[in-house]
Amino acid sequence: MPLYVDDVKRAVDCGVDGIVIEIPCSKHLVEHSYRWPMEKAIDLSIKATRFANEQGLYTSFFTIDATRADMDWYLNLIERVAKEGYMDALTLVDTFGVLSPQSAAYYTKAVKGRISKPLEIHFHADFGLAVANTIMAVLAGAEVIHSTVTGIGERAGNTPMEETVLALLTMYGIDVGLKYDKLNELSQLVRELSNTVIPANRPFIGDMAYDIESGIVSGWCKNNFNQHPTEVFPVHPNFVGHRAP
Repeated sequence: MPLYVDDVKRAVDCGVDGIVIEIPCSKHLVEHSYRWPMEKAIDLSIKATRFANEQGLYTSFFTIDATRADMDWYLNLIERVAKEGYMDALTLVDTFGVLSPQSAAYYTKAVKGRISKPLEIHFHADFGLAVANTIMAVLAGAEVIHSTVTGIGERAGNTPMEETVLALLTMYGIDVGLKYDKLNELSQLVRELSNTVIPANRPFIGDMAYDIESGIVSGWCKNNFNQHPTEVFPVHPNFVGHRAP
């Protein structure tokens, strides 16, 4: 049995009802990092996804480094796996955070044009664009967002949940259904458990995100905050569970 099929068997033995099948899908990553011929990666993906479906598992096909793969090859790959293997959902993965917002929308539309499966978005923040890219992908038709609390993850991290959900809510009217007043409490818990720190001025959850330093803004805060808080801040600190200034 290929390695990926053995992984599916272990998942079934653990009693899970869903699984993510990951494949490296850029030629350079497959050949240099995995040292596989491309056909092996394709063959393993087809066999593993088909076997997962036969075991009754909800199967998400997770395409590592998709955004650095040749696009035509990538689109043909996902179509082939959908037909010869199986997928309940597809995850478009920007493993190294190289998308621009415009290309995030373009990729999403191109994928949606080739397969009729729910599209999940898994973006990284190496160039600081994960939030913008994720939002553009959602507006272009993606249904599921992969994000992490405080943006923890490999290297520069994954799409930060807090900034993403609040931008969707306040700028686009998309409510993902979270208890937003728990964001700071959750952020603090994750920081403690993961032994990580975030910049003090991180939007919404940074320790100084609602601090006023001096000058004209201090006057705004004194005159406006109690009755007109959004004259001073775009989101009220209470709404995200942050202390007031």
